[in-house]
Amino acid sequence: MRILACAIGFFLFLSLPCAAQELLVTLEGDQQTIPWALGRVQRVTHGTLLYDALLFRRSGRRNYHLVNVPVRTALDTILAGEEVRLEMSGVNIFITAAGAPSRRPHSNSDSADAAPAACALDEVVVQQPYEETTWGRTAATVYTLRASEIALSPVNNFLDAMDGRMPGASQRRYNGVAGSAIEIQLGGRNSLQEGNNPLIVVDGVPWATNPFLGIVGSGSAQGQNGASAFNGIPLSAIASLSIMKDAAATALYGSRASNGVILVTLKKGRAGALTWDVGVNTGAGHVVRTSPLLTTSPFLQLRQEAIQNDGLPVNAATLPERFVWDPRRYTDFKALTTGHTGLIQDAHADATWGNTDAWFLLAGRYHSEASALPGVTDDKHASLYGNLHFQSRNKLWRGGVSGFYDREDIRLPVEDLSKYQYLAPNTPAFTNAAGAPQWGDAAMPYVDIPALENNTYRGKITTLFGNGQVAWEFLSHFFLELHGGYNGINAREQSLLSAAGQTPLLPKPPVNDTTTVNNDYRGGIAESLVKYQGSFGRDHLDALAGLTYQGQRTGYSSRQEIPVRGGGMTPGSTTSGAMNRYKAFFVRATYVLQDVYILSGSLRRDASTKFGAGYLYGNFGSVSAAWIFRTPQAAASSRWLSSGKVKASYGTTGNDQINPGIYDTTTVKAVKNNLRWEQNYRAEAGVDVGFLQNKLFFSATAYRSWTSNQLIYFPRNGVTRSPAYFSSEKADVVNEGLEMHVWTQRLRIHRFHWSSELALTVPVNFLRSFPGLGSSPLANLMVVGKSLSVRKGYHLTGVDPQSGLYTFQQTDPAQGGGLASVPNPSLDPRWYAGWNNTVEYGRWELHVFVVWRRQNGASPLAALDKQNLPGMRQGGQQSNGPVEWLDHWRQPGDHSSRQRLTSGADSAAVAAAALYTQSDGAVTGASFLRVKTVALFYHWVPADAKKGGWIESMALSLRGENLLTVTRFPVADPETQDPMVLPPLRVVTAGFSITFKNKAGQRPAARPLDQ
Repeated sequence: MRILACAIGFFLFLSLPCAAQELLVTLEGDQQTIPWALGRVQRVTHGTLLYDALLFRRSGRRNYHLVNVPVRTALDTILAGEEVRLEMSGVNIFITAAGAPSRRPHSNSDSADAAPAACALDEVVVQQPYEETTWGRTAATVYTLRASEIALSPVNNFLDAMDGRMPGASQRRYNGVAGSAIEIQLGGRNSLQEGNNPLIVVDGVPWATNPFLGIVGSGSAQGQNGASAFNGIPLSAIASLSIMKDAAATALYGSRASNGVILVTLKKGRAGALTWDVGVNTGAGHVVRTSPLLTTSPFLQLRQEAIQNDGLPVNAATLPERFVWDPRRYTDFKALTTGHTGLIQDAHADATWGNTDAWFLLAGRYHSEASALPGVTDDKHASLYGNLHFQSRNKLWRGGVSGFYDREDIRLPVEDLSKYQYLAPNTPAFTNAAGAPQWGDAAMPYVDIPALENNTYRGKITTLFGNGQVAWEFLSHFFLELHGGYNGINAREQSLLSAAGQTPLLPKPPVNDTTTVNNDYRGGIAESLVKYQGSFGRDHLDALAGLTYQGQRTGYSSRQEIPVRGGGMTPGSTTSGAMNRYKAFFVRATYVLQDVYILSGSLRRDASTKFGAGYLYGNFGSVSAAWIFRTPQAAASSRWLSSGKVKASYGTTGNDQINPGIYDTTTVKAVKNNLRWEQNYRAEAGVDVGFLQNKLFFSATAYRSWTSNQLIYFPRNGVTRSPAYFSSEKADVVNEGLEMHVWTQRLRIHRFHWSSELALTVPVNFLRSFPGLGSSPLANLMVVGKSLSVRKGYHLTGVDPQSGLYTFQQTDPAQGGGLASVPNPSLDPRWYAGWNNTVEYGRWELHVFVVWRRQNGASPLAALDKQNLPGMRQGGQQSNGPVEWLDHWRQPGDHSSRQRLTSGADSAAVAAAALYTQSDGAVTGASFLRVKTVALFYHWVPADAKKGGWIESMALSLRGENLLTVTRFPVADPETQDPMVLPPLRVVTAGFSITFKNKAGQRPAARPLDQ
């Protein structure tokens, strides 16, 4: 597979449609608008549809019952009685007011690129809980990422594809190991301790997330946060991602939605001739650039200076690296531990076929990704996805089933070997003259990096997802829907500490130590809904009521086996598990008056077994309103303002992310029985405005949310010996900020097209109140009035020019003197943004996406000081450091930000360095600009495509990720901020893809109505 992928190296991105005259259209809908009908026609032609929705502002709603009619016939029927002019050019449709100048391009091209498409905002599809609506019928704020945008990034996790592209979504990678977890927050941090993960809903089924799903992969190089819970969702199966944060959109999910909701919509099949896509991508990844480490000469000079500062002689006892080891030897341990190439391979194939009664999609994918660590490392996925949808001939019944299976196989070291890059650069060879591994001697032991490759982790994770739904229109405009879904994740992990991967210098000889972990999650959901969708002239009412029941079960077991003398094994095992049941009733109604005013409200009552007997139930709800304005003369090119919407919402949601086994008999004594839902309140106001016939669109939203009833864990008090316990406390956390979204439609100059999109977020987070905080064990971990990322510490005032030691702010001597305890700077981003630009010229297409982040971060220099001070010899000889260590105080009168060196014998310097790691000096600027994604495509259609050939279209691609980073952040990457972990990878892939279509003997039909 690797040889084939490397040899081929290309991938398909876009396919061009058949001529519109070859297509048939089916339209079934009562009391629908003309823009609705035109949008359905465009989904059949796949071409440009150019018109202004204001042309049909005064047109009434109509009933459409067209079955397998030509496109032109359908358009004539839709526009009957309207004073408009219809023009067609191949698959492209142009509609103007009667007597107005033609909007058909002066070109002989039949390409969909021949003319810019003005955006009909009323037909922009918006995903909401339990339904799909349009921009003109909702007051909610929803940001959506489509499959074509997801495909631009050469990644395997949809959170990676989202990074920076949508306002209010803040993401951070913990490390660059393949498959590792990614932190995401929607709208800021709401909870002090018990979970800030958003609710992930995949085709109506809640996905397993922490804390209910135990951390998988924490016994590997993926680190303590383990693997991402979303690795098992095939990226190629996703049709769109929608994020929701405001109460108007999230309140219908009640107690699970205070941290926002991500709706993952999977792809569906479509009616028409059998069509299938195949594609292959291959590439490689290398770590992004970080600070170089000291070579042998400056390292030895640094060690010697530290020894001399301490007044010690420089000899074999104090500086064995010079007198015992070879002072001319040099090994680049950074390259050895993080400089490897991570190969990436991806292949997919999918097929779709159907008619107006039933249609299906079947897809398969293989993905393999290696890390840049030494040894055998890979993260392999094999997945199968399919769905089948159907509807009755009279359109009263419809339904569908979908599901996927993913198998993931992970091979990694049991730890991130990146931290061993700090070995002294002249450390001796890892093998002796006979080729046997060596770990130094008792006086100078060191880590044998190649030997550590024998300590291996193997993880096998299976993900199973299924979803079924059926709908029945039992009365005109009344629908009964039944939904059911399942999500199961099973992880079997094995960590081996090999005898060959452990130092033989310990008193007891090393033995093989094997730990096997089984982590199992199963969740099911069943829902029933009654919906009403009706129109009264230009008024429209959508209403629904539903019941939901959800069950979750988790099981965990761990078994450790250690050989003992005389044979046999010493086993040790741990088992645990929990079950949670959840049910809810909810209602929502949205009324649209005269297609101008929108009023919506929702209520939900939840019950969960996670909480105490008196707090099983929670009530949540929201109200929202919007006013839509359209300029009557917007169709005239001289008018700059086209349309817009002013909206506001207020509501409540909850957070139930506590340990599901908290009320087990083994822990109930450590739990206060006042546990209840964390309650989040959110108010939001925004405006959407379209300019220049909606070719330029601007959206701004201001929000404020606050969370009460915080679920808090209080550790055991060592003084009073009171036990640790969980409790609900009246602490309030506030998030507020501004989100802006700007994008342009395709602007055309001859064959050149340009479009752009900018997402900007300015967030603020702070703890508004916490009664009793000053006397609690958490007093130094948070500060009222400050961000939740702020900790109390010391204030660094600099380095004394005479003594060369760190100095800190002192308290007033009248108050007892001593070091002042002050809040450290916030680690929250001050703002973050993503800017995407797309340029098209002929068959070429280029996408460049850049992310900015203005923030502070944890200083890697302080992190290294905690392990080993500059100039000090560490026990495992991990004594080296970055070139930033060379900038330090050397003699009286020097002005520097780093204090004098010590080998460890200077107690004053050691004490000052310890205070430094607890001060605001341990926080530094971590702002960065990163060229996140670059994607270049070349498309073409074979000459015989329009003559009945099977190849519909072809394309080549070249894609890159994390190509360039501009930052002043020292030592490490500004995203991970940890000098002890593998940085993110810079990835480049190439690929190709081909779309085949069986055009013989079948004429394509229209897409089904619900797509």
